[in-house]
Amino acid sequence: MRISLYFDFQNLCTNFYLYKKGGVDQNMYRRIRDLRNDHDMTQKELAKILGMSQTGYSKYETGENDIPTEILIKLSNIYDVSIDYLLDQTDSKKRHK
Repeated sequence: MRISLYFDFQNLCTNFYLYKKGGVDQNMYRRIRDLRNDHDMTQKELAKILGMSQTGYSKYETGENDIPTEILIKLSNIYDVSIDYLLDQTDSKKRHK
């Protein structure tokens, strides 16, 4: 019974990971890419503003690396949108001050 529960748990974790990579997270990465494009900025230009390399920033847009809180705050300020909007938790761009 224990072994069966262990494998059920492993399958659940694997399915959750695959869902996150193919679902909500992908929308978030697409959202930050679209915001950059809407502001007519290249990855290189935005990376410079954020104080990082273009390659490092690119990994945020592709989902290869998680976006640190500090970068989310900077992106929120640059685009004047809420962090919830960046994280695809709402469709409202309005920031609460």
